[in-house]
Amino acid sequence: MLCVLVLAICAPLVALQAQPPSHPAADWRSVLQGVPAQPRADTRVQDIERLRWALREGSTAMLSSDPADYEANRDLIRRVVAYLAAMEVMARDPALRMSIGRAYRDIGDLAGSARGGNLWDREQAVSTYRRSALLFGGLSRRRNSERQLESEMEVLGTRMAMLGIPFSLTNQQYPDSAQASPESSAAAPAASEAPFPLMPPSVAKVPAADKAQLEELREAYLNTASKAATAWQNAETIRLNLAARGMSLNAELAGSLARMQLYLQLAVSDLESRTWADARQNIERADYQTEKVFKSVGR
Repeated sequence: MLCVLVLAICAPLVALQAQPPSHPAADWRSVLQGVPAQPRADTRVQDIERLRWALREGSTAMLSSDPADYEANRDLIRRVVAYLAAMEVMARDPALRMSIGRAYRDIGDLAGSARGGNLWDREQAVSTYRRSALLFGGLSRRRNSERQLESEMEVLGTRMAMLGIPFSLTNQQYPDSAQASPESSAAAPAASEAPFPLMPPSVAKVPAADKAQLEELREAYLNTASKAATAWQNAETIRLNLAARGMSLNAELAGSLARMQLYLQLAVSDLESRTWADARQNIERADYQTEKVFKSVGR
């Protein structure tokens, strides 16, 4: 009887231990090297998530490896980026496109990390962060998984703000502030223009019953965007001076900057789609984040 009881207790434990891990610990490089030149038509979210796991698992090794491995690591990342670009063209499923956007962000995190001496590649970080933003922006305009998507965009925007990369959800390109060299003793370069529309969009053929509300929202947007532009310029001047000394903005300020830009761009989209209540909410949220930025950088 005792033997039967012991077997009954131990059998599930043995079965549990016999299950292989979902991601073998030493397998990250083979996952990245195994990325096909052309994606399969039946690629699933799980496939992209496995690729994301390999990027995160291998980041420490890539950033701390010998400088002689620099080109090999960059070639590996370039192959992954090419694969994601091809996959992006094929993918129609919103969940799959969300996962691709996250993978682009993971590559931006890896390429844009200055904590390791091996893979620091700001140009690659800028490129993949912007691709991620465009994917998220496309999903945003379709109202896909709104709260989860907004959270993803806030994380992405914060990472971009830390590097001074303009955060845009559309193909509108804003000037990228010059990267100050930590070794430079010269004054940091001046901040570029604010990376969001300063004017609200024109909306044609608005019903007479909505015209007063639209004008009120346009004025609110204009006032908030004007204040946000000043806050962004002040913060960017500070960021450039910190970058000249090898430092960066703290995460709290970077997060407020990211949300400020995000909510203004969402408000533009809301005005264009005539969702007035959402536009009002996003303008108010942008104004709140602007005030938070002012508390850190001054007026």
